Amino acid sequence: MYTDEDYELLISTLRYFKSEIVITPHILAEFSDFLRRDVKEPKLSHYLHIIVGKLKNYSEEHIPLQVILATKMTSLLMLGFPDTSIVEAAKRIKATILTEDTGLGIYADSAGIPNVKFKAMKADRLLYRTV
Repeated sequence: MYTDEDYELLISTLRYFKSEIVITPHILAEFSDFLRRDVKEPKLSHYLHIIVGKLKNYSEEHIPLQVILATKMTSLLMLGFPDTSIVEAAKRIKATILTEDTGLGIYADSAGIPNVKFKAMKADRLLYRTV
């Protein structure tokens, strides 16, 4: 589902945020699943090596299960556990969310949480390339 250009766009976006990047354990799990599903060898080893090197510079924000379970049931049903942890982490540390998930972006907008929608960035890249 992702192209080499998408990967390069993600890397350049992460460079913009640099030392401000914070992840949750849920993000790491989802990222690992997507990476193994979408990227095959020999690129998988190359990308994983780069990502592991970058992750060493990032912080981790753990949202306890009790905090996630204390959120509104409607939010939990809409977002699921991983995205709920992302929202709670963003609230806690006043962070911007980078997401490919339209539902998470819409929820963040409605909750007043700054967010960057990767799909929109990809669309902009295509738009400016064709203009």
